[in-house]
Amino acid sequence: MSKEILASDETINAASVAATKLSSEAKDQATFDAYVSKNHLNLVNISEPVKENAYQLGNLQDARQIIKWAFDAKQGDVSDAFSVGDNFVVAIVTKIIPAGLPDPATARPMVESIIRNQKKSDEITKN
Repeated sequence: MSKEILASDETINAASVAATKLSSEAKDQATFDAYVSKNHLNLVNISEPVKENAYQLGNLQDARQIIKWAFDAKQGDVSDAFSVGDNFVVAIVTKIIPAGLPDPATARPMVESIIRNQKKSDEITKN
């Protein structure tokens, strides 16, 4: 026998209030990070560049509204609270990548696994 576990209205309201409070108090990256660490909130960094037509943001499915906001925002802007599935999300734009070739720090996570796999295959074929 199984029973679905659902969050109560109090839990949902508390999470909504926390997200709204974060979005109203955080005006830049420093205050955002300080508020998150002070209140023990879950901070998720998206290391890969986000495409303008994407619908997924990291592990968040159907995050289109956040992506649309991010492409209209400037670097350092903090969003209002978004409700995505069972999550309340407050986003901050940490870096804007101009069109063309990315800088090495941005390109590294995109190509690191490919190069590692090529090196492994070279070692395997050599042995």
